[in-house]
Amino acid sequence: MIDYEFLYAFSKDVLHLDESIIWIGITNKFGVLLNVEQRQELALFLTEEEQEEYVSNSITRNKKDKI
Repeated sequence: MIDYEFLYAFSKDVLHLDESIIWIGITNKFGVLLNVEQRQELALFLTEEEQEEYVSNSITRNKKDKI
């Protein structure tokens, strides 16, 4: 079972570690975004669906590189 309250709090903490961090996404091992946080003062270039696709593709590339 996933503790979404923990993921939310953890994401907020990471986001505030440094001003250069503008977006954080936590995924499961299949590339499904479980939580996304962003700085409120910034507009993102990707929609939520595009973010999910980008993360999934990144994980797929990473798995292929390890083979």
